[in-house]
Amino acid sequence: MPKQSRKTNPPQGGAALAAQLQASQKELRALRKELRTLQKEIKRLQQENQQLRKENQQLREENQQLRKENGRLKTQLEQMEQKLREANRQVAPFRRRPGRKKPEAEKKPPGRSQGHPPAFRR
Repeated sequence: MPKQSRKTNPPQGGAALAAQLQASQKELRALRKELRTLQKEIKRLQQENQQLRKENQQLREENQQLRKENGRLKTQLEQMEQKLREANRQVAPFRRRPGRKKPEAEKKPPGRSQGHPPAFRR
């Protein structure tokens, strides 16, 4: 059997098919162009995502270091405040300096003298 060859000229309804084929090819080119654009966008977004992940990790490490330093500084501040409170604390209220103190022999006994009238009151 001889092979049948296809006709290069479309039959009567072929003009419509050729127009449809051309429109489909044009749409295919547009879709391929859009696909390439989207692939480039995906690649760019993946790179940006990777960069942001690295930056996020660095910031987490920095945050952890700052938290440790903050805790260390808080304890150091508490220690300094404690030392300041200890330095300002008086051993006894209204204590006199040793040079201004009266010797024990010159001190009077506490309280009111015998036979002395009480203080004036109204």
